[in-house]
Amino acid sequence: MSRRMLLWTTVFIATLGIVTIVPSRMMAQKPTLSAEQCAEVEEAKRLIQQASQLYKQGRYAQAIPIVERALAMQENVLGSEHPDFALSLIALGELHLKMGNQTQAEALFRRSQATRLYTLGSQYSDAVVCQNRSDGARGRRG
Repeated sequence: MSRRMLLWTTVFIATLGIVTIVPSRMMAQKPTLSAEQCAEVEEAKRLIQQASQLYKQGRYAQAIPIVERALAMQENVLGSEHPDFALSLIALGELHLKMGNQTQAEALFRRSQATRLYTLGSQYSDAVVCQNRSDGARGRRG
């Protein structure tokens, strides 16, 4: 698979929200967060929304440090294997892609993909295979 196709496949999957499926093993092991940790998670969500608005305005360079801050908060509270962390990696990767930093974007997309594969297991693996086949079929027809 070419780098470009991998990048677009990852962005497409994130856009559809496929990575929001939480496996039952994570639900069973869900830690109880303190009020302070909950506030930090909510702040990270607010930062991601703020960065999304900047993205829509084409202000990519301003959005990057905001997403990086949200990522640090999520990693601190939720851990680097959490689906929300993986989604934020995709957001940061998309910003870098828009800024022309393809190498950085690809590294972030790969890290997100590895996180989702670890977190979601074979459910995610099957979804990616089907998506790749679907993209490939469209490419051959069109």
